[in-house]
Amino acid sequence: MRVGAPAKINLTLRVAARGEDGYHRLSTVFHAVSLGDRMRLTDRPGRISVVTRGEHARHVADDETNLAVRAARAVRDRFGGPRMGAHLEIEKDIPVAGGMAGGSADCAAALVGAVRLWGLDVGDAELFELAAELGSDVPFALLGGTALGAG
Repeated sequence: MRVGAPAKINLTLRVAARGEDGYHRLSTVFHAVSLGDRMRLTDRPGRISVVTRGEHARHVADDETNLAVRAARAVRDRFGGPRMGAHLEIEKDIPVAGGMAGGSADCAAALVGAVRLWGLDVGDAELFELAAELGSDVPFALLGGTALGAG
């Protein structure tokens, strides 16, 4: 199973005053771009693992902290069963810590890839709910296109 993971850029970013919770309010316009990572998922019953290759791979952890691994585990735990597993191979072309949501893109690709690989019947609303639990940019990474973000 192969899945693309497009990067995003912020076309605009407005930072407003800090709220009572200590966080600044912001609004932004996201746009998905053609630059992206590529992911290959293969069935590996009972175990979820990852290996990352490419120009930016040295900056990515190939362990349980990887967002793609966390996403595959979340799909398995919520919609599948403990014997489901996968090996994820990520070709990393999105720069790490460059504000292009590479980790979130890989996370979204793993969500979609795991559902397809394991033949699970998961609705869009359920997948978006899980995506939001994993990270604020992950729901956008599922959709792509252009979107307004505020918070």
